[in-house]
Amino acid sequence: MVLGASYWFKSALDDMETSDSAASMSLSGPLPDYGKITVIDFQMPSVLAVGASWQTTPSLLLAADLKYIGWNDAMKSFVMRYDSSMGNG
Repeated sequence: MVLGASYWFKSALDDMETSDSAASMSLSGPLPDYGKITVIDFQMPSVLAVGASWQTTPSLLLAADLKYIGWNDAMKSFVMRYDSSMGNG
């Protein structure tokens, strides 16, 4: 039998943002609006994984993996901002 486990810590990233013209929104009417999207303090979640395998016969291997991904903690303060090229106010 083989057992394994791994743990990845929650990331520590800066804000992620698109370029000034990477996002667009259609307003009512013929004028498109281009701007920038910023994800404030987005973090990849922590991950805990465990697994086991057992070679029952020379031709049969049984394996199982379990993984916990902490999306709830990573997304609890998710904030996204859209800055319009036409101004924010």
